[in-house]
Amino acid sequence: MQNKGTARRVQGETHSVAVRVVRMNTTELLSSIDAEIARLEEARALLAGQDGRIAKPARKKRSVMSAEARARIGAATKARWAAGKMSGRKRHSMSTEARARIAAGQRARWAKLKGAAKKAA
Repeated sequence: MQNKGTARRVQGETHSVAVRVVRMNTTELLSSIDAEIARLEEARALLAGQDGRIAKPARKKRSVMSAEARARIGAATKARWAAGKMSGRKRHSMSTEARARIAAGQRARWAKLKGAAKKAA
């Protein structure tokens, strides 16, 4: 007696595979699955190498710097910051009169807006 099944198409994310659904008992199904797993493991071993592990690409080696070199670089950086824009720079400050003029102008603008809002209401 021959097992007859139906064919159906199963679609995956990247490709579609035709799957043949065949009625068989559990023992036959398990042995078929085991045979397929063994075949796939053999194919993987051939692709990955005989030991079964995929070789990882070698990572770029980090350069090692001596403590003396790090200290020299740190000292040079500190000297650069000390001699740069941040040292002894006079800050620009606004005179009291200029600040008062700006504040008065802003208060006048606010009052004008409040007046326009009262007229509209």
